[in-house]
Amino acid sequence: MLLLPACQNEEPTAQVANPIEDNALVLAVLPYDVPTKIQRHFAPLLNFLSNSLNRPVNLYVATSYEEQILKIVRGQVDLAYLGPSSFVRAYDRFESDKGNKIQPIATEIPYEASLIVHKESPIQEIADLKNRTIAFGAYQSFAGHFKIRDALKKNGVSLSDLKLYSFLGRHERAIMSVVYGEFEAAAASSGIVRRIEGLGYPIRTVYTTEKLPPIVIAASPDMPKEWVSKLKNSLLNPDFEGQEAITMFAPGGTFLPFNNQTYDPVRQVMKIYEQ
Repeated sequence: MLLLPACQNEEPTAQVANPIEDNALVLAVLPYDVPTKIQRHFAPLLNFLSNSLNRPVNLYVATSYEEQILKIVRGQVDLAYLGPSSFVRAYDRFESDKGNKIQPIATEIPYEASLIVHKESPIQEIADLKNRTIAFGAYQSFAGHFKIRDALKKNGVSLSDLKLYSFLGRHERAIMSVVYGEFEAAAASSGIVRRIEGLGYPIRTVYTTEKLPPIVIAASPDMPKEWVSKLKNSLLNPDFEGQEAITMFAPGGTFLPFNNQTYDPVRQVMKIYEQ
């Protein structure tokens, strides 16, 4: 594992933002960024969910995408904020002891993935990555792995054409590996790319995907149906205060109804690279 200068001070250990009260629920989040940044970002959503259910909701930052999947499918957390490939794996391949699946509640708006290089890099397009090095995010990440890997293949670049590649776990870590010269290119969510670029780091985007199926908020298999319905109604039809909280948290300031067919392209891409 690479130890990057910008990441050495905080490793992705599992964290709960607040002490767990007796009646509190827990929302598990992907470890896509530094845990303290994730906690700050999710504060408005936690307050919103707490108000909707009239009970505390605490944040759990998983140690890995795999741990988050196992936590929600086993009912060890109550809610999860699942990327598209994590959602597909959890929903399609797991059932509880009672035969129940995780319960989708709502989704964010579609997002994008990007392939970035150092600002001074001679790489101009995907085909230029042959015999180069690339950092992916987590293996289970759609934006940080599957979708960019699919773009590589469509442009005639396979993993065997690369000089070296590695899965660094977090989008932010992959991007910073390019900043500090560890890798020549990185795959990441476009939103995180824009944030890091906005901080003045010398990176440049050479490829951006089409809009991808969005992140899903889902409940555990055993969460009471009435709670799921209440959360769904609150997220899709927020009152004034709820809309303020959602605007502070969600890209575009809105949540959308879940549609399982939206994730068929994710299933297709995953199937190709997991044969």
